[in-house]
Amino acid sequence: LLVALAAAANADHDIFHSSRTFTDLTLTSEYGPTEYSLQCNNYEYFKVFFHFPCNDLVVNVKALQGQPDIYVSKANIDNDPYPTKEKLTWAAFEDSQHQLTINHRDPESSPGFYYIGIYNDCSHQSESALFQIKVSKGEPTESTLNDLSLYPQRAINQLIDAKGYKYYSFCSPRCSNVRVALANCLSEAECPGKYSYPELLVSRTKANPTLYDHSYKLAQIERRDIWMNVTDPSARDNNGFVQGEFYVGVQGFCTEAEFVKNPAFDGPCSYAANTLFNVTVSYHDVPGTGEFGQCPDDSVTPLAVLPTVPDYPILTSGVSVKGNVGCVQFATQLQYKYYKIKVPQPCNSLNIQVGTVNGTNPGNVAELSIGKFPNTVPTFDNLQWTSYDFGSQNLTISAFDPAFDGGMVCGPDGISECEYYIGVPSYCTTADVTSVDYILTATLVPLANELYEVPQLDQKITPNGVNKYQFCTNTAIDVSAYLNSYASACDCPNNYAELEFVISRTNADAGVQDSTWKLEAGNPTGIFTLKTSDADTRPGTYYLNVIGSCEASVNVACAADGSNSCSCSPCSHLANSPYSLYMGSSSAFNSNGVAETILESCATAGVNNVIPVKAGLEGTCSGECTVVSSKNKSVLTQGATAGVAIAVIVFVLFILAVVMYLYRGYLRCCCYNPNTLSKSQHANQGKYTANHDEREHEANVGVLPSSAI
Repeated sequence: LLVALAAAANADHDIFHSSRTFTDLTLTSEYGPTEYSLQCNNYEYFKVFFHFPCNDLVVNVKALQGQPDIYVSKANIDNDPYPTKEKLTWAAFEDSQHQLTINHRDPESSPGFYYIGIYNDCSHQSESALFQIKVSKGEPTESTLNDLSLYPQRAINQLIDAKGYKYYSFCSPRCSNVRVALANCLSEAECPGKYSYPELLVSRTKANPTLYDHSYKLAQIERRDIWMNVTDPSARDNNGFVQGEFYVGVQGFCTEAEFVKNPAFDGPCSYAANTLFNVTVSYHDVPGTGEFGQCPDDSVTPLAVLPTVPDYPILTSGVSVKGNVGCVQFATQLQYKYYKIKVPQPCNSLNIQVGTVNGTNPGNVAELSIGKFPNTVPTFDNLQWTSYDFGSQNLTISAFDPAFDGGMVCGPDGISECEYYIGVPSYCTTADVTSVDYILTATLVPLANELYEVPQLDQKITPNGVNKYQFCTNTAIDVSAYLNSYASACDCPNNYAELEFVISRTNADAGVQDSTWKLEAGNPTGIFTLKTSDADTRPGTYYLNVIGSCEASVNVACAADGSNSCSCSPCSHLANSPYSLYMGSSSAFNSNGVAETILESCATAGVNNVIPVKAGLEGTCSGECTVVSSKNKSVLTQGATAGVAIAVIVFVLFILAVVMYLYRGYLRCCCYNPNTLSKSQHANQGKYTANHDEREHEANVGVLPSSAI
């Protein structure tokens, strides 16, 4: 009985999985003959091995019946790879949307297995789903026009403004050492008025790197190329792969007029816009590369190349130290002094300043080169943060920098306290100067608390627009986000809205199809919780984007006569449909802040309601229509219906059994126990029994007398 009732009680929860095994798929351009059937609120699982790091992965579902939604994860097979609505996934779940494209530029994507869950969403309908599925390799699109792998001529004979940027990208398809070279005129004698020293930047995490971001740089005149070798762990993507996307920036570095002493050597900014440059990329395959371009194990095993943690002097946040570092003219062999600072919690940015204190020649200057593990010896020749300012150097590394971490997630074991290594080199432009004195200060700057436990009230959003928020957690706790809006078409027919939000670890521009956690439109509670039990969560920074989902008035989903205005979520509603947003610790969620997000009346004519926490009530829309928004209407699944039926049957049988048991006890107690009868009852029973026995004996020979019963 309890099992049956539990099945009915969980009718609207995603606990029913038709399959906990994966069906293997191969890449194909055509749908296969197999049709898959799926009951309401169930999942069917597939997996595919995708070994094309420079192509998008495309999942298509042909919906023959029902509403099959797509959820895809990249989880390790030992880390519960079954994708669901509640997990970190790529997804396609909007109405009539049955294609999902995972962009190869997505920082979460990489070669390997992808796990696909198809979910039959019965919030809109109650049919079983019938579908076919195919997975294919995407072809280049307009977003790859600046890809130097496909269009190398895009970076040939280019011009750039002084201090400006131009951006490119390329994708390495195999296990290769990669060389990126920048060629331009460096001599006033060869190119009068047209020479300069543009800077080359290469990053694996930031599409538009700047001089101040975590990237490979030239940082000197003599070297005009950057090598990224497979043995360099810093050259890998977030998932540890050498193959994949690289981002290239060219910056019009030049010397400002006030610092120019020799126009024939200093590269004045007035020359920069006239300097032509070329960027070229070359690949040098590693022997033993595998069938699909993967690196041989011995060249990419992190422990084979990771250094030990250095014993540099430890800086205290906000406390300045004085130092001296040797320098040589023209910076042919830079010398460095090294320090480190620990970052015990992730919700801090790191500000580093170094100022030169000796000499009056501005050409003699101390600079910065900052790295994180495994780059324990940051120089201008490897991956690092740096500052290119003249005079004093002032660099802030944001806690939201995708390459920055804090807390116990660093080091060779991945569970050590994060620390950052600061190198101080110096340049000298006069032969009589052999060293530079400097003052170095590193300061941890706590993030401003813009969202966490700070209610965002009376927020507005444009049709299909995105409102961006961000938050950070210092400790491993469950946190919940609550989106309170006019979600009920019945209570607010003139301004209800079906808003949704996504949460991403790495992507400030994330949408519903990206690798995110999602609060889908029509969620009856408006609450989504990031749980510490989820292996994809961790203390640190997150992006939360609210999305103004709606149907434009010209869309056929909204009838011209307004007959379905209670279910189509018109875009015109959003102008008068504010929302409130709250993010905080789940343990204190109901008492801290949720009450503050209560909205004012949704201003329905003749109604003065406050939108309830649990929206989506059935009923009519104040007489305007009788259609209830299907996204808010609960539909019992077939499993739940069966559970209810079983519960009723078992309950009836249980009651009948109890009644029969009690009645039998009554008969034994009151009718057949001679010790409880009075004398007259004994006599009457004896007479009845004798007469009864005579009649029974005559009619049925062989029947036992009552005295034997």
